[in-house]
Amino acid sequence: MGANIGSGYGTKDVGIDATHSQLTEFKAELFHHNLNGYAAAKQIAEEMMSSDSLPAYNDKRPFIMSDNTFAGAGKYTGSWLSNFHRTWTDMRNSIAGIFNLNMFGVLTAGTEVCGSLGKFDAELCGRWTQNAVLLPAVRNYYNSV
Repeated sequence: MGANIGSGYGTKDVGIDATHSQLTEFKAELFHHNLNGYAAAKQIAEEMMSSDSLPAYNDKRPFIMSDNTFAGAGKYTGSWLSNFHRTWTDMRNSIAGIFNLNMFGVLTAGTEVCGSLGKFDAELCGRWTQNAVLLPAVRNYYNSV
C-alpha cells in the first residue's frame, strides 16, 4: 500500500490515492474496497435467489445492507453511510451523501442516526432522529459516550 495511509478525508480513512500492489486494472485502494463490497453483495444476492436451501428467496430480492458500495450496487444491496461525527455539519452532509447514493442507483440508503464519533449532543440527536423519518433506511447509533 502507498505511504499515504491515514491521510484520507476522514480521520480513519485510507487516502484516496493510496495504491494496492496486487491490483493491475484499478490502482486506487478506494476503488478496490468499494468494488469488493459490490462483488460480495452481488454474490450473496445471486446465491440467495438461486439456492435450493433457501426456497423462500427464490426469484425474490433479498435485503442486504453494506457500507462498501459502487455505482450500480443498488441492484443487489442497500448501503449506509457510517462514521459521522456528532456535528450539525455532518448531519447535513449525511443527507447529501444519501442523495448521492440514490443518484448512483442505491435506493435503500441510510445513515447512523446521531452520529458515531465525538461527544453526544441531545438536541442534535433529536433533530437527527426527526430527519431520519424521511430517509429510506436508518441505523440508530445512540450512545452517550
